[in-house]
Amino acid sequence: MIREIKEQFTEEILTEAIKRYDINNDSVRLLGGYECFVYEYQKNNAFFILKISHTIRRSMNNIRGEIEFLNFLSNKGLAVSNALPSTRGNMVEEIAAENGSFLAISYEMSPGKEVSGEDWNESLYEKWGEFMGKIHHATKGYEWSNPAFKRQAWDFFSV
Repeated sequence: MIREIKEQFTEEILTEAIKRYDINNDSVRLLGGYECFVYEYQKNNAFFILKISHTIRRSMNNIRGEIEFLNFLSNKGLAVSNALPSTRGNMVEEIAAENGSFLAISYEMSPGKEVSGEDWNESLYEKWGEFMGKIHHATKGYEWSNPAFKRQAWDFFSV
């Protein structure tokens, strides 16, 4: 975990995020994360993801763009994890911290299993490539509803 983010994250922030998504605290399990804290939780016999990131690394608009893009893919029939609104009806919940804010979002959990060493084979690469092709096909001509939602290009560097 990035040190600056880990130092600001408190049990109170997690508790507030859990409250805003009406999650039973006993069902929350940390999965890990590098730039954000990723949790699994269970509700109504289904599994979900709670992701809590910090504005040091991701802005509210970054996350809104991510949600918009996932919804677009879902509407095109691709199997993606949809974002879920909080009890307040927000797709992203902002929780104030010392230096910036934490941003909480909840997603449906995709079915499947973690990829292990033996899974990395030609069949997996073919399925992965096929799905990437579907994404590329579905998003030809895709336009953001708000230019601020567009993510930085992979080769963008700021100095």
